[in-house]
Amino acid sequence: MFSKSFAQSLIKNYTSEWQRSAFVATQALQKETSLEWKNAKSFEEIPGNPAYPLIGSSYEIFTKEFDVGRMHWTQKKYAEKFGPICRFVIPGLPTMVQVSDPTEIEKIYRADGKFPERPIIETLKKYREDKMDGVENFGLLLTSGNEWWTMRAKVQQPMMKSQNMLKYIPTMETVSVEMVERIRAIRDQNNEMPDTFLNEMFKWALESVALVALDVKLGCLQGHLPADSDPQKMIDATVSTFALMQELEFNGPHFWKIFPSKKLKQLFEVQDSFVEVSLKHINNAFDKLKNKPEGSDVTILESILDRGLSIKDTVIMAMDLLMAGIDTTSCTQSFIFYHLARNADKQEKLREEIRRFLPKPDAKLKPENLTDMKYLKACVKESLRLSPAVFGNSRYNNKDMVICGYQVPKGCMITMPNQYMSTLECYYKEADKFLPERWLKGADSDVKPNPYVTLPFGFGPRMCIGRRIAEQEMWLLTVKVLQQMKIEWHCEELDCATRGVNTPDRPLNFRFIDL
Repeated sequence: MFSKSFAQSLIKNYTSEWQRSAFVATQALQKETSLEWKNAKSFEEIPGNPAYPLIGSSYEIFTKEFDVGRMHWTQKKYAEKFGPICRFVIPGLPTMVQVSDPTEIEKIYRADGKFPERPIIETLKKYREDKMDGVENFGLLLTSGNEWWTMRAKVQQPMMKSQNMLKYIPTMETVSVEMVERIRAIRDQNNEMPDTFLNEMFKWALESVALVALDVKLGCLQGHLPADSDPQKMIDATVSTFALMQELEFNGPHFWKIFPSKKLKQLFEVQDSFVEVSLKHINNAFDKLKNKPEGSDVTILESILDRGLSIKDTVIMAMDLLMAGIDTTSCTQSFIFYHLARNADKQEKLREEIRRFLPKPDAKLKPENLTDMKYLKACVKESLRLSPAVFGNSRYNNKDMVICGYQVPKGCMITMPNQYMSTLECYYKEADKFLPERWLKGADSDVKPNPYVTLPFGFGPRMCIGRRIAEQEMWLLTVKVLQQMKIEWHCEELDCATRGVNTPDRPLNFRFIDL
């Protein structure tokens, strides 16, 4: 038998040896990194438009090439002109580096560390700083570092756990059924949707996300929604907010930080409207929780409060869910309808899958149905590849890095044009086609998808916190529509316009024809 002192000595010696080995390995890695940096090309050699004193690259960007309303086109233009890495210098903004190589993108994400930092929406943060007294945390979209992580850690488990979302299937399904009836009520004699159909999609998205954020039905789909109704005010304010943020954040230097502009004033006004209405419903949700019968199911709102998030921070979280949920999910679902309408064979294949699990047109979904509907999920994923909610992702590198053979110093804004990359033949066979089969297990393809090319919900700790909600909303509405209707498209091609998020660039004149 070994003595206790011998065992302790052995452990001590082993630990010391492990520490020495770890130190040697770390030193070797640092030396290798140092050599990589030393041997890399300089930052100034990164391809890009000429940068002049005072104005940087602004002249070429804003007078010739930069289209703030079609950011996926702009990113495509620069990638094709300069290659997998290029840089832009705009006075008043961090130097921007666009990287369109998935191997390098993986390196960027892997270097994130505990607190990934990405660009925040500065205009919205300014509004909350100036107008919302007593706010302790400006929300996940507007914070970074430990402040961001403190909030994220408390909402991650309730929001991202798929089991928590499954209990909302019955109520979300009811909203989707109401949307089907709304489609029937507003179509014309040719079964075609009016030019205002996107607003109907906003109503569906708001009604769906309110079930999770507030545990309430707002009544958005009950007949005509008056312009002065609370839901329509929230929708109008959200659409205006995203459009104004797009112009203020991306359309030139941020002079509004020095001289408050007319558009910044407009943003504050529409946010005032959104905050006023949403706070009323959030306060009602809190009152409902106080009087909730014992033994009732725990809501997402309760779960977040139970994990220690303050009431003020929970209010911000609920507001962000409502605002983000209106625009992104509705536009993304619209593109799902479009791709299915343009690919009748894929639409019919999906309908056949739905009928296997739900033989009757009015059959109700069970949680296991969503688990088993592989082709449904493949269709949604393929639509997100071609028409994602946003044109790309961004990060600030928190240390000096060598990217594509060039030195990229700490603090640059690195943009990754995932929407553009997702259309390239080198990453997807027949990349321009809607082929959901490419996402099925065992799919026969010469080119396997690289996981860092298509990232519609982001990656890592800063992945979209509303992913589970959005996916379930889209799965349910797609199922309920295809159970009873065929979708057709007889107009010109639909593309993305950039208004904070990707939105359809023309009216959504779908035809929904009863089966």
